[in-house]
Amino acid sequence: MSLTDRERAYFGPRTEKVPGSVAWCWQTISLMQARWEQKCLDEEGFDALVRELSTHEAWKVVPPEQPYGTLDALLKAEIGRTLPEARAEVRLQGQATGSGPQGGRPTKQETTNLVVLTQEDRARQNGIGRESQRKLDYLAGHTEDLYHAVQSGTLSIHAAYQRAKGYVPETPLEALRRAWCQASPAEQRQFLAEVHPPPLRERDYCIVYVRPSKKGSADVDPCAIQPCPQTAHYYFWTHDQRPTGRVWVRRHSLCPAHAQAWCTAHQVDCRAIPSISSAAWVSACTTGNYDHVPWFRFAQAHEDAAALQSAP
Repeated sequence: MSLTDRERAYFGPRTEKVPGSVAWCWQTISLMQARWEQKCLDEEGFDALVRELSTHEAWKVVPPEQPYGTLDALLKAEIGRTLPEARAEVRLQGQATGSGPQGGRPTKQETTNLVVLTQEDRARQNGIGRESQRKLDYLAGHTEDLYHAVQSGTLSIHAAYQRAKGYVPETPLEALRRAWCQASPAEQRQFLAEVHPPPLRERDYCIVYVRPSKKGSADVDPCAIQPCPQTAHYYFWTHDQRPTGRVWVRRHSLCPAHAQAWCTAHQVDCRAIPSISSAAWVSACTTGNYDHVPWFRFAQAHEDAAALQSAP
């Protein structure tokens, strides 16, 4: 699940953000909410947070799509109280607990309660692990560009942290070597067989010429030789049989000019290739039934394997 812009603003220390920015405003409001809910705000602490928000006119910044407009509207939306109501409640709370300016110096326990949103708390709030939150905090404090890349979704937390620490990413060759050592002997043999296939024993060709439709519309496929802009009229089915008995089937489509060049290279008379109507060919392709296609067939043995590899 992707994070909202407000949730992303909670990443990293508040002191590392630009005062008055959207991220700073959201995190300052979050700090006020947390202290308000835990009832650990005295008048001095509450006034300090209000002064910070007022200095940078946070109500004109957030929400970015439709700012609150006034301080009272911001406080009412975030903590459920207007400024006078909040101050009156904080004053009564301070008198009841005996803390703050009217009740003397806060106790050690009360001072400890002011430490809100630990790393573990922020990780839980952001829906990520504590280790990921630790990496985010490091990025926010040391590499602002990588931190923003994580916020925008360009980089993952782990990838950005690796770059920030100067770790060199694994190359494809190193990954291949590592995977090779972990593969079983059977998997290694299979890999080698795929990378270095055995030579061809025989290649069988099936060729047909598709006559253009009377409307002159384009046929099924373009020419396979890029960047040829012509429409294909000749279709080749190639069956490569290897010594292991496995058969590889490939399909090629060529325009008349490239088909003529192919036939000349393979000593095939292009005029001997039978034809089929465009409608019948489309029907065969649609149904997958090629039994009635008048193929021109011929085979080429493994002696011509080198020439075959260069054939389209």
